[in-house]
Amino acid sequence: MDWGHAAPGCLGWWFCLPESRYHVAREWKFVGLADEEIADGYHERTKDLGVKTVRYVAGDPSMGIRDGRNSKRGQSRAETFQRAGMPMRKAENARTDGWSRVHSMLRVPRDAEGRVTGPPMLTIDASCVYGRRTMP
Repeated sequence: MDWGHAAPGCLGWWFCLPESRYHVAREWKFVGLADEEIADGYHERTKDLGVKTVRYVAGDPSMGIRDGRNSKRGQSRAETFQRAGMPMRKAENARTDGWSRVHSMLRVPRDAEGRVTGPPMLTIDASCVYGRRTMP
């Protein structure tokens, strides 16, 4: 989850598949929403996907900062989301390493003769327009 209020935020649902593969099944790009509205949208979309258990939501580390933005409640954004039932986990901001890993996961595996030997480790649903546009 990349939090955003004035700038767009985005939340993606990644499914863990057999053979260490992943599929991004849905994305949600949002802007101008309160934390509680984002949490409600997360729950609604998770339910729509038929997901009963989410292992965790990796959130931007800045979401854990108590900088007065939530002074009324005295808690960080991550705490607000946790209290709203989102299993938040602090993500790393190792962007270069992360992009390198994503590029590797998107490669189609081939044998020595160049024949395709299986699907890529990461697939992205066609409905994920924002993520697919951002990848290049």
